[in-house]
Amino acid sequence: MLDHFASLYRTLLLDKFPENRILALEEFLRKNEEMENKLALDLLHAYKIKPLVRRSQLLEWLLEYTKLPEWLIKESHDVTGDWSETFSLIIGNPQIRSSGYSLRRFLDEIDQSKNKLENLRTLTLSFWDKLSGPELFFFHRLVLGTYKPLLEQGFLSRFLSKQYRVEQALVSFRLNRQSLGPESFRELIDPVWQKTEARARPIPFREISAQDPESGSGVQEANWIAEPFVSGIRVQVHLINAEVHFWAYGEEYMPSPIEDPLSFFGFLPEGTVLEGILTGPPVVKSQVKGEKRKGESGWKFLAFDLLQLEYQELKSHSLSSRKQKLDELFKDPVRFGIRVITYKVLQNLEDLPLLESPTGWVLKSLDEPYHPEQIPWIRIKPPGRQVNAVLMYAEAIPARLSVYQCTFGIYNEDQTLVPVVRLIPEGLPDPLVTRLHYWIQNNTLQRFGPVRVVRPQQIFQIGFDDVIENQRLKARLTLKNPKILAWLPDREKSLEIGSLDQLKNPTDPSVFPME
Repeated sequence: MLDHFASLYRTLLLDKFPENRILALEEFLRKNEEMENKLALDLLHAYKIKPLVRRSQLLEWLLEYTKLPEWLIKESHDVTGDWSETFSLIIGNPQIRSSGYSLRRFLDEIDQSKNKLENLRTLTLSFWDKLSGPELFFFHRLVLGTYKPLLEQGFLSRFLSKQYRVEQALVSFRLNRQSLGPESFRELIDPVWQKTEARARPIPFREISAQDPESGSGVQEANWIAEPFVSGIRVQVHLINAEVHFWAYGEEYMPSPIEDPLSFFGFLPEGTVLEGILTGPPVVKSQVKGEKRKGESGWKFLAFDLLQLEYQELKSHSLSSRKQKLDELFKDPVRFGIRVITYKVLQNLEDLPLLESPTGWVLKSLDEPYHPEQIPWIRIKPPGRQVNAVLMYAEAIPARLSVYQCTFGIYNEDQTLVPVVRLIPEGLPDPLVTRLHYWIQNNTLQRFGPVRVVRPQQIFQIGFDDVIENQRLKARLTLKNPKILAWLPDREKSLEIGSLDQLKNPTDPSVFPME
């Protein structure tokens, strides 16, 4: 029923406690019929709608309907901060607890009226007479285009899998295959893989552990390789019956991020299953304010394993055998955007420090089959990086006496300082924190509320793991896991402040460049 869904939507939107959200979803699925449940999950998971009417037009209808002055409605909005909430509270209808509408009938009436403004106006005035408060809120969100799905793919597939004892991969596949999706809720939670579904069934992923390699069982005796670690989405790509299926790590089905995946992977033999890293196109700042466009390079797929070839499963084969077949599959030049990740064979683990990779390594045994119960692959993170940065701004923290949140900067291309990180100097000894407090007090150039602009003289050593591109910031980058290593107040004159050029090392290993 519409009132049940509207109450669920409001709970999912406003309640910040996960337990309450789960209880509300469980109660809704228990109370409603199968068809309503399936429709509700579609709405909560993937439903998108364009605005059906402008806010100014809806406001004009509301003024006509209520005879209230416009200033009162706008002041009400200043209090609520949400136009859907404002319209719903003003109309009220406290005497109506439920309109009696089914969810399907409600959506069908909107769909039939949305193409003509006069029909939509008539429907809106009718709904204002009939709907309860939560139902009005849901209706206003739909017509104003502010409605958005509230349940992420992973959460919903995990919830249904646990609630109805169905494989998570199967639920995820059905939720995201709209063209072949189930017609009813009962079909959605059917635990049996149908024939058309089983063809795309994922292979359980091998685990990757960040453990110390010296503590792993049998590590020293095994025949190991080291692959550069690549940031991106770890996926299995299944080319089955002229269709391409993507499974993300955790056996979550992914709608294809590539516009035409068959042309991208179509040169591979039928029945091929690859595992690798999918990296997205860089976001390039557009000349038009507020608009973004994708970089010209587009998506790239970096393969590191071959799990099936021409419908023959290879997961029982050793990694060395699978690597050999993978190299043979890609021995001829292939299309732009797909490469095989190169690797180094280690005679022993003492060779690892001699290799260089800005992103670290993944260690794998060449003798092992592909099986989730094998010893996990081992992720070796790179040594931490560091940069010298100068203190630019200090913001007082009201709850902590003599402690500031400090903004540090480095040189831009034109030798001007640009902020790159903001930290609280928690790693410094108490005497240095006190000394820094008095230095800030005595070297403030300007004040903007609690923020002080200080003389750019004090250099700090900042440690971090990696650099992440972030177009929203002035420096166009963010430091991953930053921390203050040292304050260098008595520095030598030759000590240099870092620059953006030093930080902008490639995040992907250079051993497999893309043209």
